[in-house]
Amino acid sequence: MLACLPENTAVRLGVALVLLVQCTDWFITFTQLGGGETELAIAFSPLSLLFQILLLPVYLFLFFGNELTVKFATHDMLLAFGIIIIPLIIAFLTKKWAKSVP
Repeated sequence: MLACLPENTAVRLGVALVLLVQCTDWFITFTQLGGGETELAIAFSPLSLLFQILLLPVYLFLFFGNELTVKFATHDMLLAFGIIIIPLIIAFLTKKWAKSVP
């Protein structure tokens, strides 16, 4: 698929990201439209995002080689990971604390 695109690395990277890292709200919407269990899809979404973040450097290495993977997977990915995981941890701790309060 990527071989059909122009030689521009930015264009190929953009297409690869769109195809490799699914949009969570679309996943939930299509689950609902298809008659699936929407609640289960919503519950799976944080785990799906975590897998996508962890596997993205692997995907980039497979498609683009080592140089792009190392450059992309350092600062920007750690920042994105923190933006996603910190609120999840806070929500988990808040829920656990709320259950312990009488």
